[in-house]
Amino acid sequence: MKKQPDLFILIKSMTQAEKAYFKKFSRRYGNTANLDYLSLFDAIDSQADYDEKKLKKRYQTEKWIHRLPVLKRYLTGAVLRALRNFRESHDDVDVNIAELLANARICFEKRLFALGNKFLEQARQLAIGEEMFSQVIEIDLMFANQLKTLPSSERARRRETLYEEIREMLRKQENFAELWRLGWITLDQQAADGVLRQQREAFVLEEVLSHPLLAAPQEASSFKAQIYIYNIKLICYHLLGNDEASFALQRELLAIYESTPTLITRQTKDYLVALHNYLSNCLSFNILEEAPSLLNKLQHIPAKSESLRIAQFESYHLLALMYQCKKPDKDTGLRLIHDLDLGIFKYKDKLQQRRLCGSVFYAANFLCCIGCYDQALAWISRYELEIDSGITPDLTAFMKLLYLISQYELGHYTHLEYMLRNAYYHLRSNERLYELEKSFLQLLRKLIAAPDEKSRLPHFAAFEAALASIIAQPLGQKAVNGYFDFSRWAAAKRLGKHS
Repeated sequence: MKKQPDLFILIKSMTQAEKAYFKKFSRRYGNTANLDYLSLFDAIDSQADYDEKKLKKRYQTEKWIHRLPVLKRYLTGAVLRALRNFRESHDDVDVNIAELLANARICFEKRLFALGNKFLEQARQLAIGEEMFSQVIEIDLMFANQLKTLPSSERARRRETLYEEIREMLRKQENFAELWRLGWITLDQQAADGVLRQQREAFVLEEVLSHPLLAAPQEASSFKAQIYIYNIKLICYHLLGNDEASFALQRELLAIYESTPTLITRQTKDYLVALHNYLSNCLSFNILEEAPSLLNKLQHIPAKSESLRIAQFESYHLLALMYQCKKPDKDTGLRLIHDLDLGIFKYKDKLQQRRLCGSVFYAANFLCCIGCYDQALAWISRYELEIDSGITPDLTAFMKLLYLISQYELGHYTHLEYMLRNAYYHLRSNERLYELEKSFLQLLRKLIAAPDEKSRLPHFAAFEAALASIIAQPLGQKAVNGYFDFSRWAAAKRLGKHS
């Protein structure tokens, strides 16, 4: 997928209301003598993909096209200025705090100290309510600069109060920073090994769980930190195979949000993550009866920003396709895949790559489940050509196996030997050649050497026995059926079914 320039992505990310406001704002407050950048804005917005050569050719008679590099820089600044102003009229805490601080600075310059301090206190209360520790420190330091305007007796008391609050904010910030570090260790492990295959991979997560902050969650210095602890622990437990502990934490976290509706409104993104994790674990546990209602909740979260709408799109389609792989319905699944295709085209570079990898993988997975192997190969090809699959080595390895299954099911035996060698070298060089992968590759070699369907059946039975042996090992169940249900596929083939 071609990388698009930042200005193009910025313009394409704007809503119709934002675009209309930008033009109105530019004509009212911009340089009315030179509005060439508005022509450039329209020209870029009209393109489906940014192509500077076509742009220069189409507008070669326009004077502004010869100043394109300068005009692009100016347009970027103009768009951002307009969007900042647009956000001021909306309920955005960051913007509201910045506006209150700007008001306070103006008042202090005019020596209106009492009024300036009122603005500061309003900003401080907002920042404390949103647990914005660095902003509270900045506000307290602005208060400190005004201490000279207070009587000496009140000055000492106020200075001590500010000092203690700044120390407390720094402590909370340090507390959250350490949790943030632990969170990224966990997420990195999850990205590299969505299904743990070796004990050394588990040691990393066990060390995270033994950290004092996680061992004693009451040490969390803020609500934000408490939520972080929940998320770190539930991911660790899930990867380590302690699904019951992970599931209990997810249910508890979701209940915290849903018992306080204002939390969902104020922290919609965090609620979306909590709902995503809970539903994902329901699917892992095969608790499928809850899935439709949870998917409905996920689909109808009130997403007020484009960023949230994109996150909602990613999460919903990934989990809905996972559900379809568990309980296939051909029409529903194909409709989801069609909608996913449209969304990938619509959002392009804005999509989170790991979620996108997952959605494309489960699209191919579902198509294999319903026997549409040609279409599965098309999605596998997209996975390899259009997506940064290097960030998901676990999914990429299993996608190689889906590719081989599709080729086998389509009867492409002539080239399958070459494809097997290619897959073997890929898995070996990426350290993904585990017992499951070895058994599967051996199965396919035997299958293509067998003269007919009847003689292939014992090989499927032997493969089932190998799967049972792997499942009996620690971490084995998720390896065999965590991404693709090899047990179901092998049983179906042994019984002479298509999938």
